[in-house]
Amino acid sequence: MRNDAILAMDELVDRVGDDRAFALELLGDFVRELEGLLAEISGLVRSGDLAELKAKAHSLKGSSANLSLKELSGRAAAIEAAAEGGDRERVQALEGGLIAAARRVLEYYPTLS
Repeated sequence: MRNDAILAMDELVDRVGDDRAFALELLGDFVRELEGLLAEISGLVRSGDLAELKAKAHSLKGSSANLSLKELSGRAAAIEAAAEGGDRERVQALEGGLIAAARRVLEYYPTLS
């Protein structure tokens, strides 16, 4: 996968006023919370609490979009839509892709400094 599919760094830096250090700080804050959020989402997938899952996926979609994490945002949007539609099977099928996208973010982030 191309790195710009994981993170559109130029877009993020532009969004934060051309301050690359600040962009990296924001990404670092996000990355530190990502594992916990993934665990919460996985727990909600297992429990079948689609209303709470929709809310968590919506939050992840927005925060990752604001940080120009394109793939992760798209995967979270797909889970949000499936949860909103009450499609438990689709949610379960999409979970692996979300986790894989998050892992790519976690692996890519340390290469940015």
